[in-house]
Amino acid sequence: MKIFPLALFVLGLLVFFPAAQTQATQTKEYLVGFHSPALAAEQGKALGKDRRSNRSMRRLPILTLALDEAEAEALGRNPGVAYIEENRWVQAIDPTLGAEYSNSWGVTHIGGMSVHEKGYFGQGVRIAVLDTGIDYTHPDLMFRYAGGYNFVFDDADPMDDSSSSHGTHTAGIIAAELNGIGVVGVAPRARLYGVKVLDGAGFGTLEWLIAGIDWAIDNQMDIINLSLAFDLDSPAVRDACDRAFAAGILLVAAAGNTNGSAALYPAAYDSVIAVNATSGDDQLAAISAIDPRIELAAPGVDVVSTARGNEYLSHIGTSQAAPHVTGVAALILAAGIEDANNDGRLADDVRLRLQQTAVSLGEAGRDSFYGFGRVDAVAALELATAPPPPAPVVKEKKEKRLKRAEIIRTVPPGPGKSHPARSR
Repeated sequence: MKIFPLALFVLGLLVFFPAAQTQATQTKEYLVGFHSPALAAEQGKALGKDRRSNRSMRRLPILTLALDEAEAEALGRNPGVAYIEENRWVQAIDPTLGAEYSNSWGVTHIGGMSVHEKGYFGQGVRIAVLDTGIDYTHPDLMFRYAGGYNFVFDDADPMDDSSSSHGTHTAGIIAAELNGIGVVGVAPRARLYGVKVLDGAGFGTLEWLIAGIDWAIDNQMDIINLSLAFDLDSPAVRDACDRAFAAGILLVAAAGNTNGSAALYPAAYDSVIAVNATSGDDQLAAISAIDPRIELAAPGVDVVSTARGNEYLSHIGTSQAAPHVTGVAALILAAGIEDANNDGRLADDVRLRLQQTAVSLGEAGRDSFYGFGRVDAVAALELATAPPPPAPVVKEKKEKRLKRAEIIRTVPPGPGKSHPARSR
């Protein structure tokens, strides 16, 4: 008795679906829900593969059928059918622009939100973060992390073990995910590579630093972020930076938390962009360097970013300013820029673009406080179709005055704390 109504039901449906009378151009996909799995299974067998989707539901009594409107209406009247509806597209819910920007004032201040709204996210650009490592398990970084190396312990695990979360913090400024939580980076779809050249205390040898730069060259990085410093010129590090730039890699470094003294190395090298820190009202941060080799300025005061253990911290320093510039450089590369001199490299073109589009905050042209000015993502991308520019301006050589690469220790925000605490 239970089989008989099912057979009648199946036969009844077959009357409505003569294959020869239905043309593919007249049909649509419908989701047909049955009152029982048995009905769905029998109907699926009876119709054959040409009228149903290859995607079979294992637990739900639903079939996806190709029907014309008359067939769909007739099927909907059958007592064995619980419902019928057109198959439609669904889509991911994009995070609401603004949810994370209130926590990322620096990104917003340089125009990050505006360029994200236009669809520029730095997608695919390869960025080596030479630092204390990256906490690649952080929810704002785990899908941006693409690999790396640990030159401190000589292994393939560049996990950040620093108490300040220094490398994780800089990585978040560059490319924290636009995912509705925490913060957002300047280039939230760039690819981050953690290259650990500083230990948990924030120190590293010149050898580790050079090995990290060599790794970046060998692995064809697009940009190297260097939020670290040392105070005596190193011919070996200078040579490594020069070779990286010659290989087409853009190098961006923190100028150093020197409180008005000269910029530190490697920022002071000609092949590296030296970045000073500014506040929310575009004033030079007290910890910044004063040096004619300063090339750009960027937000570096009370910057909230990712920290170890799925946390977020606020830091002050040129270490926070440099990754803002790195992020804008990634946006430019992803958007596309012309190789003006046809040398097969884009680092010099991106560097000049950053110089040309910076917001001048001091004397006309370049000065010792802001360089060419505060980085501007909107202007940098709006110039995408501008004619080829002249060669970029590089820094003057200056005095030599080390032995160890060191982190530019960030200063916890608060009144009366303008002096950097630096590891020695």
